[in-house]
Amino acid sequence: MRADGKVLWSYTLPGGSEGIPATYELGGRQYLAVPVAAGAGLFAPRLDPAPSLPPLERAYVVFALPRG
Repeated sequence: MRADGKVLWSYTLPGGSEGIPATYELGGRQYLAVPVAAGAGLFAPRLDPAPSLPPLERAYVVFALPRG
């Protein structure tokens, strides 16, 4: 969020975020890693995926920040 309160960017995760996001730099580029839980843990999501979708697993969703 910017200082004026406007949202810069948003993304819907495939499951509930659980844990602490981390940033790291690799090859001069910065990345943001978000841990995503799929039905386990302290704050597990309560919604079941559609029957046609495979079961969710724990994963990290990683975003590359713009160069600049």
